[in-house]
Amino acid sequence: MSEPLFVIERIRKQFGPRTVLDVGGLALQTGQSYALTGDNGAGKSTLLRVMAGLEPAQIARALYRGQPVDLHAYPEWLRRDVIYVHQHPYLFRTSVRDNIGYGLKARGTQGTMLDHDAVAFKAADLSPDGPIDPDKKFGTVGAVALDAHGHVAAATSTGGMTNKHLGRVGDAPLIGAGCYANDATCAVSTTGTGEMFMRLLAAYDVSARMEYRGATLEQAAADVIMERLPRIKGRGGLIAIDAKGNVALPFNTEGMYRGFARVGETPVTAIYR
Repeated sequence: MSEPLFVIERIRKQFGPRTVLDVGGLALQTGQSYALTGDNGAGKSTLLRVMAGLEPAQIARALYRGQPVDLHAYPEWLRRDVIYVHQHPYLFRTSVRDNIGYGLKARGTQGTMLDHDAVAFKAADLSPDGPIDPDKKFGTVGAVALDAHGHVAAATSTGGMTNKHLGRVGDAPLIGAGCYANDATCAVSTTGTGEMFMRLLAAYDVSARMEYRGATLEQAAADVIMERLPRIKGRGGLIAIDAKGNVALPFNTEGMYRGFARVGETPVTAIYR
């Protein structure tokens, strides 16, 4: 038999005083399929996460293609070879096999990728089935609102970016970068390369341009997304509403899932320009 592809010896994982994983070792051969069986809570998912470098654990030794590896540091070259697919893996309307292939190819791009960039990714023959299914896609969820009393509000939540570094914190939870609201101007929620939105305080900048320059919501939002962000190679978009009910939805990527609704009117939705 040939040398094993992946070898891990003595794997132990604890959550506080409780041991959730205690495996003497495993050796995976190239070209073979394996199945993990066991009761709920037996540690199957934990073991896979440890092997993918997503979960720290006590490991005596690990070898990949005969080369010693530190699964705590998880070198970049190994990340491009090993991918963990969650039990609900349908990023695209396609097969689990194609989703795994997509993940490996995305890692091979040597950089991050936004869900808005599916068109460009497909053009490079990396995306298996075109745009991400809007019912299943992972990414930013943002909302802005204006109530009957003239108050505005904004909210932003995100799943991050493909290939993001472990432990990365993006712009979504940072007031002023990924989310901002001011009754005197507007409410803003952003999506895209968070580091660039943080550098510009992009959401607040829209409000500031309205307050200090007298810009309209449309002008301020377009300046930030179409002018300032591209200068520092920032990609993404935003949704915004002002105190008068005007809406702005600019983006500098191939597409952005977006929509708005007004009382008594038919909701408007779009993906591309």
